[in-house]
Amino acid sequence: MGCHTWCAYKIDRPIEVARKLFIHEQENSIKLWKELVGNPQHPLRVNRGTHDWTEEFLENWIKVLERQLRMVKKGLCNVAVMNKQPDHTYYIEGKGFFKNCEDHGNQFRIGTYPPDQIFSKEECLQFIEKNKDKIRFFDKTYEWLDEFWNMYPDGYMHFG
Repeated sequence: MGCHTWCAYKIDRPIEVARKLFIHEQENSIKLWKELVGNPQHPLRVNRGTHDWTEEFLENWIKVLERQLRMVKKGLCNVAVMNKQPDHTYYIEGKGFFKNCEDHGNQFRIGTYPPDQIFSKEECLQFIEKNKDKIRFFDKTYEWLDEFWNMYPDGYMHFG
C-alpha cells in the first residue's frame, strides 16, 4: 500500500506559546507515567507487547521527563520545545511550524518512506515526476493536490 502522504499548513506559533504547550503536555505525560508505577495491570503496561516496563524503568523515565520539564520552565532547551509539540505539529528549521491537515492527506502513496520534505506545488510535481513509477495514485490525486497547494501555498508535505 505504501506510506502515508502527510500534508500540513503553516501556523504562527511563537516560542512562548510553544513552551506553554510543551509544559502542559509534559505535565500530563508525567502524570500518566506516575499512574503506571506500582500498577502492572494498567492497560498501557499490559498491552505493550514485548516491552517490559519494570518499576525501575518507569521511575527512571519519570525522572528524565521531570528534568526536561524543569529545564524548559527555566527557558532552556528551545530546540526540544520546538520539536516536541502536541497536535501533530512540526517545527522545520528555517521554515517554522506546520500542523497536519485533517482534510488533506494521502493524495498519493509511495512505498519507500522517502525523507523528502516538500514545500511547494512545484517541488511536489517534481517529486511525483521523479518517482512516478513508485507512486500509487488515487482517482483524484491531482485535483486534491491542486486544492491543497491553492489553499496552503506555503504548506508542507512529508511521508511516513
